[in-house]
Amino acid sequence: MSWRLGWIGGVALGALLGARVAKFYLERWAELAGRRGRPLRESTARALARCAPGVIGAIAVARILPQLPWPESLRSGVLAVASVLDIFAVGWLAWALVAVAVRWLELAARRSRSRFDEMLVPIIGHSLRATVAVLVLVQIAQTLSNKPVTSILAGLGIGGLAVALAAQDTLKHFFGSIVLLADKPFGLGDRIQAGDLDGVVEAMGLRSTRLRTLDGELVTIPNGELASRAIRNYGRRSFIRSQSVIGLTYDTPPERVELAIAILRELLEHHEGWNPERPPRVHFREYGPYSLNLQLVYWYHPGDWWAYLDYQHRLNLEILRRFSQAGLQFAFPTQTVYLAGGTASGGQRA
Repeated sequence: MSWRLGWIGGVALGALLGARVAKFYLERWAELAGRRGRPLRESTARALARCAPGVIGAIAVARILPQLPWPESLRSGVLAVASVLDIFAVGWLAWALVAVAVRWLELAARRSRSRFDEMLVPIIGHSLRATVAVLVLVQIAQTLSNKPVTSILAGLGIGGLAVALAAQDTLKHFFGSIVLLADKPFGLGDRIQAGDLDGVVEAMGLRSTRLRTLDGELVTIPNGELASRAIRNYGRRSFIRSQSVIGLTYDTPPERVELAIAILRELLEHHEGWNPERPPRVHFREYGPYSLNLQLVYWYHPGDWWAYLDYQHRLNLEILRRFSQAGLQFAFPTQTVYLAGGTASGGQRA
């Protein structure tokens, strides 16, 4: 009996010292790897340092429990608990190492040109952790029930069918996530419009996507609903097309109309955001109800909305300045009213 107590004490003391030493050296290894710019080694060391005390403690307790003087009626239960602790230790280690896989995926996503890859990283991380948890639970169930894995999985399948019937909306959103992952309509940081929602994508999970609207609100959209909507991705447009109409008064002579067109073409020639594949267009488009309409179309590259607005602001001011210097008059809504007796009154505002 004395040797058994000594063995138990030795295992407990060894586990305590081993946990402290392992955590100490793993943390030092992580710091060294961080200074040397080795993120994977740093992540591995930190993950092991976090789980080392718990894993070593669980294994030590699993070794100690069978050596205690339990009654025979409890021994089988104690052995089962020891086996569960071993499974728990392995599962804890696998759970911690998922962080290493996630770190590797993050580094790979940063090297990728697609920002959508950054969105996949947390989803894959959650999936890996869920897989580890399910495997640990199945193994623990097999240990406690003494049933083969196939029968346990069959029972889970029947239970899963019942859960699926009761959680149809959740499954709808889950499959919506799969559709979004396959189509890749947007990435993190992209500004999108889905229905009446307009905002920047901040995060995407297995059930929902979070948008930060232009008003600053954080909106969570179930992926099942998002996948069924038409999605406009403003973040991926390569250019912005501007189309406007400038109206001149009907008393403007033809040579002055030609002067106005020349001014507009001069201002747009090799403008900021110019691309020779899409040159600007200026035409005398139509005779409007109260104006001679000049159509102005140009393309701004790249598709930076705020830079485009700044340029459009400067362009409009310059058009106003040049037209004013040239004596060109902008038209405004007018109507001519014919009175009984043939007397006419013109130039009245609508």
